[in-house]
Amino acid sequence: MNPDDIGILSNTEIPESIRAKIAEQIVGAGDRKAQRALEAERLASERTKFLWNTPVVAAIAGLLTLTATFVFERLTAKDETVNTITVEQVRAELKQSEARLKQELELAASENLAKLEAEAREREFQYEIVRSELTNSEKSNAERAAVLLFLVRAGVLGTLNEDELREMAEQQIERPDVTIIPQLTPSQQYLGGIVGFDDSSLVSGIKVDHPARQLARSVGRLIIMNANQAVSMCTAFLVSQDQIATARHCVDREYQRMRFELFPDGLDTAASGGEFEFYEVSNTPPKIYRDDGSGGYATLTLEQPVGDAFQPLSTDPSTGARGARLGVIYFRGGSELRAVWDAPDCRVLKWENDLLYHLCDTGAGTSGSPVFDLETNAVVAVHTRRSEFGGVAYRVVD
Repeated sequence: MNPDDIGILSNTEIPESIRAKIAEQIVGAGDRKAQRALEAERLASERTKFLWNTPVVAAIAGLLTLTATFVFERLTAKDETVNTITVEQVRAELKQSEARLKQELELAASENLAKLEAEAREREFQYEIVRSELTNSEKSNAERAAVLLFLVRAGVLGTLNEDELREMAEQQIERPDVTIIPQLTPSQQYLGGIVGFDDSSLVSGIKVDHPARQLARSVGRLIIMNANQAVSMCTAFLVSQDQIATARHCVDREYQRMRFELFPDGLDTAASGGEFEFYEVSNTPPKIYRDDGSGGYATLTLEQPVGDAFQPLSTDPSTGARGARLGVIYFRGGSELRAVWDAPDCRVLKWENDLLYHLCDTGAGTSGSPVFDLETNAVVAVHTRRSEFGGVAYRVVD
């Protein structure tokens, strides 16, 4: 008996009936008729269980059972056929079953994740509607209550507590002189760094051959220091072997020195234990671009060029039409190298002269990050801040 046959007969994941049938073929066992009848009855029972079980675990077990049934019936259809079924054919059937199972599980997981993300976005949207009404100081209690009641009745707030909202709105309309629905104070006058579901991912979790992982090698941390103590941090990226670009406000302050840190593997120390290379920034004054009195971006010169392991990012100010898909790579919070790549709402919202308004998720520490046009993977703008419309970036100079 060869090692492959022994491996199959000892594999408990293969139904016992199949292993028994294979053993009969291998050792030449004779009487199969009685065993076929009993096994067919058992497999028919298992098939019925499969049809009525819906959880994922039952589906997996059922799929394997059906596979066993299929192989068994092929083995036992006719006495003449039994002798022609080979161990290799059984192996092929089991391999195909495994492939189909894996494909179905991956599809189910993907659909479930997409559903959860859609639900999160819908709920965030509904929260934003309620927040906008409760922070509107120009409306009276009764007016705000009437709007909320309309939204509830129209089914717009389906994921929130509609019954409670309806009751409060109706009470407020009946007693307009008493504050039942509170008026909230706006916490900010612009969209936050993350709107709805966070679209960013750790670069360390992205496949090595993915464009975002490759481009991230040229994106680093810019540490602004006084008395050898870090006082602030921004994102910066290579535009040549000895020059980096970042947001103007990152360098428009008092500082003693700056240091630019790169990570050869596209990873960051805090998240992945990767080692970094650092380069001191020259005392040469920064060069300012797109200076509009309230922002812009700057380029800085390094005291020494970076090594050949790092390549400058290509720039193209002509790309990035309205609605174009974008990508952003940055250091959020000073330690996490993250990327937003091909997210549904990470797109060009509008252009105002050289100002790009976008809806990509950002956050603290992301000023100075490169904004990519996904059609070309070229940098189209430098992210600097947030506004009431979302993110604001300045078009690069070619």
